[in-house]
Amino acid sequence: MATSTPWGKADHTEHVAKGITWYSTPSHGGFKLSPQMNAMVPDYMRCGRDTERGWYEEDCAWSIVATVFPQYFCEDERRMAKDSLGYWQPTMYERWYKEPAPRSRQRATIN
Repeated sequence: MATSTPWGKADHTEHVAKGITWYSTPSHGGFKLSPQMNAMVPDYMRCGRDTERGWYEEDCAWSIVATVFPQYFCEDERRMAKDSLGYWQPTMYERWYKEPAPRSRQRATIN
């Protein structure tokens, strides 16, 4: 039986580590954290209904999983996660890394 995700029924599942599973669907995908693993993610990084339930989509939120649990990701994935977090979530980046987000990677603010 296929797992239901926020993006539809999963057609591929990969167990990354205990409590961390990758799901993909025909149109999207992301990580699912167990309640125990999700509790280890700082509150300020769980900023929406899906992340509160342990779902981290593949476009931007995946970087939170790789940032909080770097031991399960290779060096290139950790670097991409840091870049992505700095670009899409500069405030989160600055809180986690205790350094300014790289200005060249911050999105322009639309007034």
